[in-house]
Order: sequence, then C-alpha cells, then structure tokens
Amino acid sequence: MERAVLPLSRRNILAGLTAAAVAGVIAATSFNQTAGRGARRLLATNPLTRHFLSLATAEHQEWQAQVGSEFAVDGGYKLRLAGVEPLASRGIRPPEVTRHSAFIAVFEVVGNAAMPGDLIYSAAHPQYGRLPLFLTASETPRRMLALFN
Repeated sequence: MERAVLPLSRRNILAGLTAAAVAGVIAATSFNQTAGRGARRLLATNPLTRHFLSLATAEHQEWQAQVGSEFAVDGGYKLRLAGVEPLASRGIRPPEVTRHSAFIAVFEVVGNAAMPGDLIYSAAHPQYGRLPLFLTASETPRRMLALFN
C-alpha cells in the first residue's frame, strides 16, 4: 500500500499554521472559560490573547494595568483611564458576586468635550474590545466615573 505524500509548499505551510492558530484560539478561549481567575491573569498578560477577555468582567488589578490607555466612546468621545480607586467594603462578599472587591474607574474626557453623565455608553478599548460602561459625571470637570462592584 502506497501513501500519498503532500509536497512541502508555501500553501501547505500556511494551511498548517492557520490550523495551529485556530486550535490555539479555541484552546485559549476554552481555557479562559474553565480555569478561572488564574487563567484570566495569564491571558491578560499576553497582548495576543488579551482580546479574548472583556474589561467588563475584569478585576481591579487588570483595570489598574490599563491606566493611561484610551477608550473610544459612542458619540465621538475619547476617554483616558486616569486611575482606579478601590472601594472599602465590609464583611464577606456574597458567593454570587463575581469580583473580589469593588472599585471605581476614573476617566478623563480627552479634549475640551463635556459628556452627559448617568448614561450607558459603548466604549472600545484597543486591546480588549467593546464593553458597556455606565458613566456618571464627577465633581471635577471633564471627569467621568464608572463603578464596578
């Protein structure tokens, strides 16, 4: 019995690399969904796998690592993450709460624009993608706040 041997060509190499990349994406996504917070930290540290995550479900430390990054917001606004402030909470958090602790993300409105507060905006981060943000205006001009609990 004779076996067919595929010639080593550019097309076959690209097909193999594409298949390997797809398998890696599937494995990374599955790993993220099943392995929990440790897996999330691992995926968040790699710029190639970070876009599989959402900042909507990120913890304080992951947001803190994004201080200085810009978000494009519906309505033509741009926000820069100025800081992340932990909120003191007493007692044990209920088991159904997904975050370890609550925090506030503080945004600066880029330029001289003024944004209306107390609205849900769709914001896009260059590495994490889109997420909904409920933003309220701060007492400081051109600052917006988002609470994560």
